[in-house]
Amino acid sequence: MLRTHFLQQWFGLADPAMEEALHDVPLYGEFAGLDNWTMRLPDESTILRFRHLLEKHKLAAQILHRPAHGRNAPSSTCRTRHKGLKHFR
Repeated sequence: MLRTHFLQQWFGLADPAMEEALHDVPLYGEFAGLDNWTMRLPDESTILRFRHLLEKHKLAAQILHRPAHGRNAPSSTCRTRHKGLKHFR
């Protein structure tokens, strides 16, 4: 559900639109770790309740604005390796 929340925030989707996007855009479901063939996708009310739970405990803003640390964080070696691709930005 957390990945679903990220998608909703990144693309500015309302709860009903997020539900529809999970059904219509396979990449969204894949990113969220949901398989609509073997599990039930979250509906609008489930998405709403999860969002309200995050907001109630003031976690939504903390999660979205927390700096990336750890093994998945961009490193200086990564930036150095791809310096040659700078002109494609």
